[in-house]
Amino acid sequence: MDNEETILVIGATGLLGKIAAEQFLSDGYKVKALVRNTNAAKNILPKEIELIRGDVTQYETVLNAAKDVDYIHISISGGNDSKDILKVELEGIRNVIKAAQKQNVTRISMISGMSVNAENQLHPSEKAKFLAEQDLEISGVKYTIFKPSFFMETLQRFVQKNKALLWENKLIRFTLLRLKI
Repeated sequence: MDNEETILVIGATGLLGKIAAEQFLSDGYKVKALVRNTNAAKNILPKEIELIRGDVTQYETVLNAAKDVDYIHISISGGNDSKDILKVELEGIRNVIKAAQKQNVTRISMISGMSVNAENQLHPSEKAKFLAEQDLEISGVKYTIFKPSFFMETLQRFVQKNKALLWENKLIRFTLLRLKI
């Protein structure tokens, strides 16, 4: 499929962002990636993906990356530090929304999480993503929010010493499962 539409992937060097960027490319879209380190990204992403140096926390770089883009896909994480989480997962997404509005982007898609909701904001990441979802919903930009439970590609990250640590939504407790790996 040859397509004239362009998708900007923010978080393209991450596990899920890379898979999304490669799939968009395979589907015939022109793909751009906003990356902090272009040299590292060259070793991770296909050469057909246009790399734009920038940072989601810096509005001007997001605005530049969103130029001549039809869609933006967000797959980001602020890590484990609560200040970084808020800076990346809330302020960064606000920068994306503002840039999308200014550049007339058609749609934003975003990976959130299954436990992100009004009742469950105990972890800074859940709170940041919840607030970002709300901002996206009222932005006037068409959007799609993905709230997956698990991707098979990420399951290995939850396994330690043949046990998987899983978050159980609503009950706000951890469940350990024995796995044979």
